[in-house]
Amino acid sequence: NLQDNQIHTIDTDAFRDLISLEKLRLNGNKLNHLANGTFSSLKQLQRLDLSSNQLRAVKKGMLQGLQAIDNLQLDHNEITCMEAEAINGLNRLEIIRLHDNQFVCDCRLLWLAKYLKLHPFLGLNARCQDADTLSHKDITSLIDDEKQCNSMDIDDIDYTCNVPVCPYPCTCFNGVVDCKDKDLLEIPRNIPDTTIEL
Repeated sequence: NLQDNQIHTIDTDAFRDLISLEKLRLNGNKLNHLANGTFSSLKQLQRLDLSSNQLRAVKKGMLQGLQAIDNLQLDHNEITCMEAEAINGLNRLEIIRLHDNQFVCDCRLLWLAKYLKLHPFLGLNARCQDADTLSHKDITSLIDDEKQCNSMDIDDIDYTCNVPVCPYPCTCFNGVVDCKDKDLLEIPRNIPDTTIEL
């Protein structure tokens, strides 16, 4: 149990030798990014709790190797998008908690809307924010917008999550990276290239 700490990064080989691990609780930390393959050696892992962190995207490869997982908790993060390939191979999922995130209602989430419609007990209360009205709506309601998405040129839809990673312990919002009063000894390495103010 590693919950409620100040963990902000995980080395890709941190869990390499824990091949029998069945439950991993990383909730309540400060994770904002997970590298591809971080969990790839955890072939027996059934429950992964990443809730209450600062994750901003769920990308292809992030959950790679978790073929035994049946309970995945991603709620209470800052997730704005989720790549379709991110959950490929997670065929045993019984619970995926996605509520209380910042999903953006657009065509990139149409795949997730269809997935949740096919699996109605997964992802209960998963909501996204409509860019026009700023109101929150159930992700499955995006199926109503399918015609609009299908009328778009398939090449115009970027299905990847190009969400910049904010360097720890700074905060990032709308191109501003704020590292004031963080007791830094050196300039953070991974400042987003979209930064307009530092």
